[in-house]
Amino acid sequence: MTTEDIVKRRKVIEMMTSMHSCLFDRNRLKAKILDVFLISISVFLLAFSFIDPMLLKHFGYDEFFPKIVIGLIGVIISTVSLLSYIVDWKSRSTSHEQAFRSLLGLKTEWTIFENESKVPNMRKYLALESKTSLIMSQMIPISDKLFNRLKSKHYKKVLISKTISAHPGASPFLVNLNIIIRDTRKALLSR
Repeated sequence: MTTEDIVKRRKVIEMMTSMHSCLFDRNRLKAKILDVFLISISVFLLAFSFIDPMLLKHFGYDEFFPKIVIGLIGVIISTVSLLSYIVDWKSRSTSHEQAFRSLLGLKTEWTIFENESKVPNMRKYLALESKTSLIMSQMIPISDKLFNRLKSKHYKKVLISKTISAHPGASPFLVNLNIIIRDTRKALLSR
């Protein structure tokens, strides 16, 4: 175990913290959008059920129109509710939040351990490594499909943060755009 191993482990935990934070936010937003949609369409259905069919005749609709609309909206509500149950974004969001919070504590412990001394204590290292393995084995995994995108997002976040620290007036959007263009050009030209 070397100081480089400790720094590497801390950086991996830092990246995982960032990834789970991103997935927590993303899944929470999806769940909220779905909830707002369901509530809105349910309120519309409720309001529409009180419309007098005679009033609709004045607008050129027949007496079966309200039944058809209510039936279709009911089917939409049932389908979206079933979709919500299947994708379970709320549960995923909660799992990623728990992973984020656990990793945040680990990141702090690794940072303290890294800064404690020039010669790391092997017993403390093994205890911290064991704790890290236990926590990581219990958290929701990050899919291979999302891993590279989230890794890229993390490293861009770090670069944007460093750039803004050096240039506080810089626009985060433009700094991000500059990083994307610069690094994509480098990656394409290096082949």
